[in-house]
Amino acid sequence: MNRESKINLTVAMICIGFACSSIYFYWAGIILGLPNPFNSFLPDARGLFGDFYTPFDYWNRLHFLGIDYGLSYFPATYLFVDFLSFISNANPYLAIATYEILFIIFTYCFIYSFVKNSESRLISLQRVTALTLMSYPFLITLHTGNLEGIIFCLLAIFLDLYRRSKFNLSAIPLGIAIAMKLFPAIFLILLIEKGKYKAILLTVTSIVFFSTLPLVIFDGGFNSNIGDYIYRLKQSQKMYFDLMVFSGAGVHFGHSLINSAKILFDNFPQIENIITVYSGLSIFCLIGLIIFICWYKLPLWKQVCLTVCAMCLLPYTSTDYKLMHMTLVLLLFFDAEPNRNRRIEYVYLILITAILIPKNYFYFNSNPLLNLNNVMNTSCMLALVFCIFLEALLDRNILQPVAHRLRGSLLKNDGGRNLPSDSKTN
Repeated sequence: MNRESKINLTVAMICIGFACSSIYFYWAGIILGLPNPFNSFLPDARGLFGDFYTPFDYWNRLHFLGIDYGLSYFPATYLFVDFLSFISNANPYLAIATYEILFIIFTYCFIYSFVKNSESRLISLQRVTALTLMSYPFLITLHTGNLEGIIFCLLAIFLDLYRRSKFNLSAIPLGIAIAMKLFPAIFLILLIEKGKYKAILLTVTSIVFFSTLPLVIFDGGFNSNIGDYIYRLKQSQKMYFDLMVFSGAGVHFGHSLINSAKILFDNFPQIENIITVYSGLSIFCLIGLIIFICWYKLPLWKQVCLTVCAMCLLPYTSTDYKLMHMTLVLLLFFDAEPNRNRRIEYVYLILITAILIPKNYFYFNSNPLLNLNNVMNTSCMLALVFCIFLEALLDRNILQPVAHRLRGSLLKNDGGRNLPSDSKTN
């Protein structure tokens, strides 16, 4: 498929998926009068912008001197929170409006640069609207006001610079993203694959700088006992971990491997009983991913796809706003060289697009918060990983000897009765 075919098919699927979901939940909410969560694919409106208000409120009152869910981010996050507080005069309503407007403007401009149609600006804007305001991960990010939107913007800038071979410059946004949350560190794999060790060093330098800067300029950092700050950060993160992982609240609107396993298997063990084993397996998978990406020299979109899938699937819990990073995979896929196998291109496109569509039609265990959307998003990402691995192995002819041996075994057991005519003659 060429670029235009990929974009048009994606936009059509997203529009149809969004329309079907909107009609379904309109019927459930307006016609049948069902309450949340039966009437929406988004969280309860009573918690609207809650992921923003909590850190904003506690930051303005306590800075680094408090312990709370909203203070569980790494220090660099609060550079952005304090900036929003400054320009809004600590008004949370003005702050959330500013944050979301800036997020939407950046997202529109960034996606527009990938999907613009040279013949029609209107078509270009329609495409961007479909990929943002009809995209489930973007809608849940806007709904909750989660600060993951900042990380999305930073990773988008990193990948844009990276694909233009500006590796050293790309280290800065990547470093800031890692200084906000640990999970974006997985994107260092891309720099490792290119052997850009100077860029890696610059990334580490950025992490150190943007982690230290807020601790220097805000209360509760270096102007008090830094050991006390580390203790408070750990306690805040423990509160988050207890809520989202141990209590199981993270399963709602979640898509990690453990999230889906808890939905599908009633007797799935408690996370505290398997946390050590699972952590070891996750580290093993990450090492394998680094080796695989470095060895097979995959196209950039496949490297990013594997990286994003690992970032979403491997944590103990992953909330659905993280799925918006799959949009970066999709945009890179649009610009990728056509695959000689057209069928596999359709498979990739359908799997990626399906993640961006709300699918909360059926639920498990009589709990509407444990629904098809959770399980399908996990399954789609696992299928993407499997297809990329399988295609890479087939391209390197690694599986051909296995296929030949299997074929030979089948023919031997068959006694040659079903051999092709040319094989019998030979």
